[in-house]
Amino acid sequence: MLMLRTIILSILYVFICLSAATGQTDERILIRVNETEVNAEEFIRLYTKNRNIEENPDFNEYFNQFLVFRLKVEQAMDEGLDTVGSFKQEFEGYRAQLARNYLTDNEAREAVMRKAWERLRQELNAWHILVNCRPEAHPDDTLIAHRKALEIKARIIQGEPFEQIARAVSDDPSVASNGGNLGWFTALQMIQQFEDIVYSMKPGELSDPVRTPFGYHIIKLEGVRPSRGMIRVAHIMKAVPPGSGEETWKTAGDEIVRIRKLISGGESFEDIASKESDHRESASKGGELDWFGAGDIVQEFSDAAFALQKDGDISEPVRTPYGWHIIKRLERKPLGSFEENRVLLEARLSESHMNSIARQSMVDKLKKEYGFSMNHTSMEWFITNIDSMISSGRTRLDRTTMPSGNIFEFDGGRMTCRSLADLIEQNIKTFDGVNTRIQLMRAVEENAAEMLIRKEDSMLEEKYPDFRYLVKEFHDGMLLFEINSREVWNKPYVDTAGLYKFYLEKQDSYMSNPSADAKIYSIRKSGVKVKPLTKMVSKFGSREGGDKKILDRYIAGGDTNLVITTGKWQVGDHPEIDRHLRKRGTSNIQWNGMESVLLVERTWPSEPIPFEEVRMDVAMAYQNHLEENWIAQLKKRYPVWVNDTLLEELRLKLDGKR
Repeated sequence: MLMLRTIILSILYVFICLSAATGQTDERILIRVNETEVNAEEFIRLYTKNRNIEENPDFNEYFNQFLVFRLKVEQAMDEGLDTVGSFKQEFEGYRAQLARNYLTDNEAREAVMRKAWERLRQELNAWHILVNCRPEAHPDDTLIAHRKALEIKARIIQGEPFEQIARAVSDDPSVASNGGNLGWFTALQMIQQFEDIVYSMKPGELSDPVRTPFGYHIIKLEGVRPSRGMIRVAHIMKAVPPGSGEETWKTAGDEIVRIRKLISGGESFEDIASKESDHRESASKGGELDWFGAGDIVQEFSDAAFALQKDGDISEPVRTPYGWHIIKRLERKPLGSFEENRVLLEARLSESHMNSIARQSMVDKLKKEYGFSMNHTSMEWFITNIDSMISSGRTRLDRTTMPSGNIFEFDGGRMTCRSLADLIEQNIKTFDGVNTRIQLMRAVEENAAEMLIRKEDSMLEEKYPDFRYLVKEFHDGMLLFEINSREVWNKPYVDTAGLYKFYLEKQDSYMSNPSADAKIYSIRKSGVKVKPLTKMVSKFGSREGGDKKILDRYIAGGDTNLVITTGKWQVGDHPEIDRHLRKRGTSNIQWNGMESVLLVERTWPSEPIPFEEVRMDVAMAYQNHLEENWIAQLKKRYPVWVNDTLLEELRLKLDGKR
């Protein structure tokens, strides 16, 4: 049932999210179930969705189903199923999913995705040199790092080789292996500030110092090319440990050459990969790797893979920093359109810095909408006193001189000076006494953003009718599942005594057809007369050893012209013999295209089918029985009022007759 629940709620989620807005909402009351009023808009939305699935649904039938749905939900609410902790937790999870689209600036997010898409259409090759400088370094240290970066740029302009300088001064640990060359990469693989600059450059251009959280970068753009798309390959690897000498490399190289010869001789690439590849993760799958593109994998491997011309091609041995490889191309595909890559872009953006752009844009809009204001005078007091607090080693701010009032406020939210003081004291280790202003503003802005988002979240049902109805549909759909499970769906599995009692009461519905124990004697050879066979079957068919006697009569050339089929047949199973199964004796029939004689030895009347053989059918009938009784009880339990005039108006409108 857990799997069924997951499937149904997942379908409900997709179904609801695909529904279109209906424009203006119709808040007129259509029905009243007990004390619960249901307006026309709720019915219109559900009917419209049903029509998207079922072509031309019967309006009256659907309205009756809607009434039953509302009666069931009324019972669930009446019995407090929506107040159970597990229900509330699950419902809040679904509401949060629905709210996401309303709590981000989708226009900004779309623009960010389009920008990323345009960049993904290109692959870049760049060099860089890094000068370490942490984000909140002392201004003096920041200035020193910036001057060092400028000096490095000047040396490059004066003609010193980029790689030579990189190996001598770059603080990037990878410089030892790549000399500062980042290889080919594409969008969403580098940190934001780096990506923004390098995608604005031209081949051969040298950047000014670029500040990122890692420090200052000097970037040289080596080349630009169109995206090569994605590729999927299998490989066989002979690993070489880091720091190994040339002898180790030669040994691994000899091994990979031996393997390449085996493959050229016709041995299976996949079998060899599973047995001999040192990359055990892929070896278990015949060497197969996941899809990759530029920048996703070491460049020597990537270049060799993309050089393969067609699916099934196998490379010569390829050396990478990790060892020797043989690569087999499995599939290659172009980048595809924006829409084809939308899911990929959304997944990557949600994990990257670019997602914050859409969130910040939303926060900026909310600040305007809710009249956000900041008290900068109070902020200055905190900046001064945090520095004093750190330098003196105190753990608390001087609250006697602390300003009264708020740090910021907006319609429905605020942060008081005392709240900010508590926050600072609890997180004093995050302040270093150097960049207090930046650190404090960051903390305040983050709290403001969270409060604004929470405020907007609390207003969604009021501001957006579409959202209000979506949430209500989820809420009521979950309640319907809960109450249906308890009253109907689970009953056959928990009330086994009731199920068996129902079987006994309805046993006449689970009767077998009349049957017979019989044998069929079929003549395999055409032209052989059936009449003599009929006489022999009548005389010997039911006697012990009789079948052998009959078979002996039809042996010809060491083979028999007769086939005997024995079994128990039910009326209804085989039209060729149905009418002969109700009485004992012989009958001439056609069986599988052969002249045959049917011998009915014993007949069996109709009888109840054992419970275990029809348990699933009984369970379904039991559920239908429970459903009918339950609906009848609900109609007696809860009074229902219908606005017949409005209902008729909706029927004409929704059926397309007006």
